[in-house]
Amino acid sequence: MKTYLARSPLGYFLFDEKGRFLRYSKKEEEFEKLKPIPDNRFLRENFRQVMIRAGLAKNDREINLLLSRIGIELVKQRLRRPNYEQVIKLLAGTIEQLDKNLNSFSERLREWYGLHFPEFTKAVKDAERMVELIAKYGKREKIKGVESQAKRSAGMEFSEQDLKAVREWASCISRLYHQRKQLFGYLEDLSRQVMPNLTALAGPFLAAKLLEHAGSLEKLARLPVSTIQLLGAEKALFRHLKAKAKVPKHGIIFLHPLIQQAKPELRGKIARILAAKLSLAAKIDYFSKEDRSKELKKSLDDQISKLLS
Repeated sequence: MKTYLARSPLGYFLFDEKGRFLRYSKKEEEFEKLKPIPDNRFLRENFRQVMIRAGLAKNDREINLLLSRIGIELVKQRLRRPNYEQVIKLLAGTIEQLDKNLNSFSERLREWYGLHFPEFTKAVKDAERMVELIAKYGKREKIKGVESQAKRSAGMEFSEQDLKAVREWASCISRLYHQRKQLFGYLEDLSRQVMPNLTALAGPFLAAKLLEHAGSLEKLARLPVSTIQLLGAEKALFRHLKAKAKVPKHGIIFLHPLIQQAKPELRGKIARILAAKLSLAAKIDYFSKEDRSKELKKSLDDQISKLLS
């Protein structure tokens, strides 16, 4: 006699070939000697009767409560699964917000310290470098390499209290720069694990932003090339459709160096080529999960070289 074993969150249910319920157990090992065929058909067809015969419920009311508990437990199990796509999206948003804050904080510090040493804040264009020097030295006479400018500076004198306050704020901003680097390294590692091909072509941050705009890797993989090309440019597209404004050539993929460094008249063509490769990379990452990044990068470089030649 053939036997069939149905698996559920409640345990294992054994049926004969006519669908009659035979036994119930929470452990699959108890049915190993019988070697039953895995099949949930009989359990689905006679679920309520089987629950009562197995002693798991006495009536329909208890079965309904049991189904409710099963549903809650299944949702909990789903929520417990690692969701690194969501982590990547949150990281991208965090880094983006950090960049905005760091730009704002650094400019405020530049203005503040510029009251004391305006020649220095005008000469040092790199915000992070400026922050580090202010946090380390504070007083203008102590900054190495600019001693002559410090002596002739037109800036106001800062008291010890002023210098302490500005150095503490600079130290705080410096720590944020360090934190940003750590978060970006974490984003890079996760992006290479979850979507290696897309990350290789777009870079970790742009890949994360594409994922964020699409909603998930699955949705991104199913999007047409034209939609990927315009992700992030929805407002400009609606203006074109509604008010006949200029057609947008690209969305957030404008962040890619290939587009930024290209001549304006070639950006549209490069955006189309890039969007096609990004679409292919997303499909490979989601469906086959193979790492074909070297092949994709070479193909992209060849197409761009042909366009530019």
